[in-house]
Amino acid sequence: MPWIQHLAARLDQARHACRVRFARRAAAAQRKPRRAPLLEEMEPRLLLSVAPTVTTLGPDVFVDFAPSDAVGETPNNAVLLSIDAGSGGLVVTSTNASFNPALVPLPGPAGSLTLKLAFGNDSLAVADLTSLSAFNLIVSDPNDVTITSNVKLNGSFTINAGEDIIVNDNLAIDVGGNIAFNVVAGYALTWAAITPVFQALDARGSIDIGDNVLLDGVNITLSVETDNTKQAEFEIDEIALQGFSPAQLSAIFIPALPEGVTASFVDNGGANLDTITRSSGLWPDPGFLIGQYIEVAATTSNNGYFNIAIVSGATLTLVAGNALVNEANVEAQLEVVRLMTGNPSVTFADNGAAAD
Repeated sequence: MPWIQHLAARLDQARHACRVRFARRAAAAQRKPRRAPLLEEMEPRLLLSVAPTVTTLGPDVFVDFAPSDAVGETPNNAVLLSIDAGSGGLVVTSTNASFNPALVPLPGPAGSLTLKLAFGNDSLAVADLTSLSAFNLIVSDPNDVTITSNVKLNGSFTINAGEDIIVNDNLAIDVGGNIAFNVVAGYALTWAAITPVFQALDARGSIDIGDNVLLDGVNITLSVETDNTKQAEFEIDEIALQGFSPAQLSAIFIPALPEGVTASFVDNGGANLDTITRSSGLWPDPGFLIGQYIEVAATTSNNGYFNIAIVSGATLTLVAGNALVNEANVEAQLEVVRLMTGNPSVTFADNGAAAD
């Protein structure tokens, strides 16, 4: 690594397996300039300070630093994670007034605490947590995150970022578990990032370890991936979609019965047309229309293809000749199918042992 003038590593059998100290950089290793904000041309607007959302799932705790205004833009969060003297748990506070404080329960045995930071140039300071039981601390940030204090805890410490991870000078990352710093240029486009707005990203990333920094853990991993082959610049106007008619929605999306909504199939007997009624919602909303064909699956007696004669509220009426068997409140799979148009010629061939 040419940008490090001196690197000392030793095994510490008493407590840790790996201990790495980063000394003074060579003169050529200058910190890169900070990128200008993506929205600097836009008029300033008021950002409302809100407390992050805290969620507990089993032994794991998640703290979500959501956007602070209606368009999904966030301030640069300066986060301090410390022990709350009153509850004995944890508390996250802002050192730059970008959000209101939030109490955070301790993770359970073998659990983790994940701080899900949003877009922006964020920073993290951590109080000494070695008096607490071991848990893993995970920081997720789709842009940049800077460590501004020593980090001492009994579990592992992981940072996942979309562009840059920076550790300031003269700090010690001293943990009882592993240390993993991962930069992936496309991280903001993965569901793990938990970000409400996708931004166009260039394929660049870096891990910037300051002068005289000590990394002390069982295993230490520093990883940077920069690959923009999956990037695509597009936006979906959700507000405009809300104004689309059922016919327009049907032309764009494949209407289907959503999960959690059941369907009841009714044989109305004789010459009466049979019907399918959903437990909630209306068929026209996702784009079910007269004349469409639907495929039904995951039922006991009503799997197959059917043609819609009438769409009325929560009830689909089928054309004559489409017969159903009575089944109530079935978690069925039901969606519109597209038919070939025109007069195509289709040939089916049995090729014996070869593929048909």
